[in-house]
Amino acid sequence: MTFLAPGFLIALALAIPLIGIYVLKVRPRQVPVTAIFLWDRVFVEKQTSALFRKLRDLLSLLLMLAALMLLVSSAARPRLEDADNRDLLLLIDNSISMSADREGVVALEGARSAAHDMVTGLSTGRRAAVASVSDHLEFRSLLTHDTRRLRDAIDGIEASDLPTRPGVLEPIQKADLAAANLRVILLTDGVGDRFEIPEHVEMMQLAQPADPVDNIGFAAADLVPVPGAEDMLLLFRLVSSCEESRSIEVALRQDGAIVKLMPVEVPPGVGEPMMYRVPGPTGRYQLELQSVSDALAADNRVLLVARALRPVNVAIQTQGSWFFENAVDAFDRSAGLLRLAREAESADVCISFGAADESCGAGLHLVFAPGSESDARIETPLPRQLAADHPALQFVPVETLLFAGARRVVAPAGSAILARDASGTPLIWQHREGERVTLVFNFDPALDEFFLSPWFPLIVHGAATHLGGRTEPVASTYPTGSAVTPPGAGPGEPVTVRGPEPVEAHTIGVATREVSGTLRLEQAGYYVTTARGGEWDLAAAPLNRFESSLASLEEAEPTLAVTRGRPIPITLGIIAIIVLVAEEILYHRRKVG
Repeated sequence: MTFLAPGFLIALALAIPLIGIYVLKVRPRQVPVTAIFLWDRVFVEKQTSALFRKLRDLLSLLLMLAALMLLVSSAARPRLEDADNRDLLLLIDNSISMSADREGVVALEGARSAAHDMVTGLSTGRRAAVASVSDHLEFRSLLTHDTRRLRDAIDGIEASDLPTRPGVLEPIQKADLAAANLRVILLTDGVGDRFEIPEHVEMMQLAQPADPVDNIGFAAADLVPVPGAEDMLLLFRLVSSCEESRSIEVALRQDGAIVKLMPVEVPPGVGEPMMYRVPGPTGRYQLELQSVSDALAADNRVLLVARALRPVNVAIQTQGSWFFENAVDAFDRSAGLLRLAREAESADVCISFGAADESCGAGLHLVFAPGSESDARIETPLPRQLAADHPALQFVPVETLLFAGARRVVAPAGSAILARDASGTPLIWQHREGERVTLVFNFDPALDEFFLSPWFPLIVHGAATHLGGRTEPVASTYPTGSAVTPPGAGPGEPVTVRGPEPVEAHTIGVATREVSGTLRLEQAGYYVTTARGGEWDLAAAPLNRFESSLASLEEAEPTLAVTRGRPIPITLGIIAIIVLVAEEILYHRRKVG
């Protein structure tokens, strides 16, 4: 055993005056009395109890010396030499499966309890940090000696609707833990998609695969209107951890009323996709397992939004509009993604030549052949694409286009250059000025018969869907943890988000916030986004076959060699107080004189 503060051991010298107090003999006072025979009985009783008093004094002295040694040792902060004195990083898994009820045992509660024990067992000088693990790593407390802060961080980790993401512990794997003198412990049930534990991360597995539990949940779901019909197509897939097939009922509800009730036979493992045609209007729906009591309730319901097709309305404000109209109509007839707007004021996107037309209602412009006749042309442009993953160009081989009629123009200050010529002249750029966003292609599609090229309609489609905020299809529901580009928002445009909303109609107390870029759906529920393109309903549900199957990793030790209980200095201090109280009760108080 070593001491972190050995200087306090000098206080053991206080034992000398303490012993002196006990061995000091006080000379009794002499007082004259009228009759000595009255005191004979007192002297006899005092002689008979002298041995007991000596033993009592000795016991009191030993107790006081023991209390002194314990207090001094506690102040010197003793520590075992062979103990693990590294700082602790406690990773607590709070993914979906951690809230499963495994015959009355909830893994997350066990993880919090074990983490509390480890914090209590921190020896003097050691620090700890706390983080939660699901589809991302979130630190709840940095390294600190403050056990109250650590306990608050542990108690603040609640069950989430998020799955465990592969590679979530990669930052821990890359860290130099030896140099940081850090011990990492993961408290988990071992359930997740390709759940990989880095070699230097120790795992306390709180659920063993030898103890399977029954659970049935949704692994996937979709609800889409049938084109040209008044009903919808419902698809879903179930996953079961039961050892045998089970017969259950699945209900599709809207506003609490059952739209369709479907008897289903659920085999063990991941079942085959099931498809049903159901009547009903567009709107919010709930797909639920009926009367199923299993380990995990979170995956028994899926929230869905059946939405009518909402195309991007495109207005043509240029000569030779037939080619543009034909390109828009092609995507209107095929998938309904674009639709021709007859009036610019009602359009989402306007296409023009030379410059943006101010009459466009939404302020989103696609411009070809910018500049004027006075600007010199580039004889043979050599395009270089600068933004390979830009959504407006994802289907266009930019570097193979001829860019006929490109002129030596200068893009407005602050523009994002997407492609340029070898000489530095911008060929494609995007510019924002207030609420107006303009995507410019520096070439004339009327030259070299580019109107007849297969890339021309793809440019129109990519630019219109990008400007209109429809580059990604809007699903009827998203797995929790998905990063979604809010539909209907222009490039870089902030979006107001309300949610997650409960299934019930009321929205009192539902948070509203503003986001830019992607929106993470971290909780199950309905979300309402509001942007230039109007309001959109989004739904999120815990759809993950790995979490619903509750399949743990290979069997692991449920406990680790971790110091638990109170640290040695605190324990010694508590014992010292008990000894002092015992001495006070047994001996009352020693009086001198």
